Amino acid sequence: MFTYAALFRGVNVSGKNRVEMPRLQKLFANLGFSKAETYVQSGNVIFCAANGDDATEVQKRIIKAVDKEFEVNVPVLVVSGDILERVNSDNPYLKEGRDSTHLHFTFLAATAATSEPGWSAPSEENVAKLDKLAAKSGDDTYRVSPYGLYICCPNGYGRTQLNNNALERALKCVATTRNWKTTAALLARATALGAE
Repeated sequence: MFTYAALFRGVNVSGKNRVEMPRLQKLFANLGFSKAETYVQSGNVIFCAANGDDATEVQKRIIKAVDKEFEVNVPVLVVSGDILERVNSDNPYLKEGRDSTHLHFTFLAATAATSEPGWSAPSEENVAKLDKLAAKSGDDTYRVSPYGLYICCPNGYGRTQLNNNALERALKCVATTRNWKTTAALLARATALGAE
């Protein structure tokens, strides 16, 4: 079995795109995924799929089923347990001793739907856009990884110019951001499920 996390973009925010977590968990079971469990209301599902299930196909099945069940058309990024482990172990800010409450990770659609990292770094033009955003954001910084972007916001994510919407515009792809507590929790649950 392979362990995955499905990360929903923009559900249960300001009363929009309502997705009830118990129904969502049941939907995953009906799709044939095992051990499905949700984590917080913002749309995170950890689950197992059969060996050989392609992550891209898993992602398409989930998006189609969620659209039909909840009548919401939202992006869903499927991330393998292996990628979650690498994201957690490779965090440059933690290696520098930064406060984990200031840290976030932005998953990008181009990497999320691959079992193995296949995302190439943003173009120089798009990195220049990120540099401009960071310059407007005071102490906030980012680091590019093979799996997405590490974001450090010492003054709080609510004030940063490196927010999810701005990153999507700059990089021209679907993205979804999780704080570090959630990112680490998703790995912990995926690891536990894989060990059962």
